[in-house]
Amino acid sequence: MYQVSLISGVLPWVIGTIAFASFAVVLARWPRRLWWSIPVAFVVAVGLLIAISWSVQLPRKLHGTWPRSFFAWSAAPIVAVVATILAWRDSRIGHRVAGVLAIAFLIVFAADRVDVYYGALPTVGAALRVPLPGELATAVPFRPTTTQTRAPATGVVFSLRIPGTVSHFRARPAYVWLPPVWFSRPRPRLPALELVAGSPSFPGDWLYGGQAVRTLDAYAKTHHGRGPIVVVADQNGSFLGDTECVDGPRGRADTYISVDVIRSADRLFGVAPGPRSWTIAGYSAGGTCALVVALRHPTVYGAFGDFSGDPRPNTGPWSSTLHDLFGGSLTLSTQYNPFALLRTRHYRNLLAWFDTGRRDAAYRVAGMRQLALLARRAGAHVIEQAPPGSHTFYFWQQSLQAALPSLLAATTHPARLVEVASAKPLHPIVAAVAAQ
Repeated sequence: MYQVSLISGVLPWVIGTIAFASFAVVLARWPRRLWWSIPVAFVVAVGLLIAISWSVQLPRKLHGTWPRSFFAWSAAPIVAVVATILAWRDSRIGHRVAGVLAIAFLIVFAADRVDVYYGALPTVGAALRVPLPGELATAVPFRPTTTQTRAPATGVVFSLRIPGTVSHFRARPAYVWLPPVWFSRPRPRLPALELVAGSPSFPGDWLYGGQAVRTLDAYAKTHHGRGPIVVVADQNGSFLGDTECVDGPRGRADTYISVDVIRSADRLFGVAPGPRSWTIAGYSAGGTCALVVALRHPTVYGAFGDFSGDPRPNTGPWSSTLHDLFGGSLTLSTQYNPFALLRTRHYRNLLAWFDTGRRDAAYRVAGMRQLALLARRAGAHVIEQAPPGSHTFYFWQQSLQAALPSLLAATTHPARLVEVASAKPLHPIVAAVAAQ
């Protein structure tokens, strides 16, 4: 049941059939003398939704484009509510049930249309947040434990709370993926990959919609169990949060991502020593985050992947961005401006991977090209791509698959893969599985 697709196959067809069949029954009870008002009701509902979306600044918060048909799908349940209310008093129980079904299933159908476009929740299991393949348990405190271990067949996933010790940032639980070779003895010191999501987001979006576990397991399978230590970190703090990885009024997200997460992973999992052993990648607002954090901390990150990110941190118009992200400080905004960073610093040892779909917003594609040019002038090794695709998880899945080998090559050096005979303490749930 959990593997049933929400974006193709039988279930979307069943949802649509029930929704519009019950909707037709409801509309049949619409007063005949007012049938001409049905299309008017649709137009009014669409107009209302457009007005609401702009009043709450939905386009800005979603950081993306979407088909205008979303408004039509969302208008249908509103019309169903009106039709059900008009016919309620004179309707039999069957028509009332049809009205309730129409409203409920039209809402589900509209939500499913949005999901079909973005691909954020590919299955019923993803929507219900059931455990991922290889996932061990929910977030638990990290306590020292030692055990004799052997390499599992695939990577291991678990949730972990990473405290904002330095930043005091209140992040949601992170996800950690450990490659099979991490459990071998002697244990190798591996490079690390930090994945950050867009906004709005849940902590596991990279793993569910982004299919990162599948990508990482496939990479490890073709590299004798090797792969990076992966931390899917939260830079937003909430579903609608959007820090753009700035140390500002919304919290010290930059410090959390570049200091707290790095130190915790180094301490708990033994990341390869030396500078630039980390790479960071993200999509949408997370792509902007990866870009800015890597440019601000070149001794920490050896590579970054910017997938469909905006050219610079923003929350909409410049006036609101300056207020929301930087507290009105032009000096602080300059410190997080990637154009200013690339013009004033040199990045000889940095791999910069830019990937934006050709059907994405035009300003993103243009911004990517400008940033790629500046990065080359700043000495970075730049890989710039604009394949077919738009601002969706389908595209970001492909972006991670394409970028992963190059990102890891930039942060992997024979000197960093130091075999250590003494095992570090293991996470208790990881130790339990590794000991089997």
